[in-house]
Amino acid sequence: PIPGYATATGDFDGDGIDDIVAGVPRGNDLAGKLVLYTSKLKMLVNLTDPSSDQQGQYCGSSLAVTDLNKDGRDDIIMGCPFYTDYVTVKDVKTQERKPQYDVGKVVIFFQTAPVSCTHTFSART
Repeated sequence: PIPGYATATGDFDGDGIDDIVAGVPRGNDLAGKLVLYTSKLKMLVNLTDPSSDQQGQYCGSSLAVTDLNKDGRDDIIMGCPFYTDYVTVKDVKTQERKPQYDVGKVVIFFQTAPVSCTHTFSART
């Protein structure tokens, strides 16, 4: 896996200096992940999509950092472009669930404290 497919900066350790978040879409068995590094390039934590370990969804191929909930902490938005939805669509005739391939989704990690992010939202794109 190659870290740095997508990168962004934000303060994740609470020291007031921007740290680095790097997307690794081929990590975690191709489910993808994010890796947070301090400004001194010490690894802080790996973040993965806790709601899905679907292989090939490529989470981390796009990302952004902003304060979404206006609490003064940087939150992380992670894109998963090849996520396949296996649950929400039913065949009209058979009522069987039909996969919707590569619909993508967005995963949001809200920072609750320095070096602590809580996954609280993900949605199909």
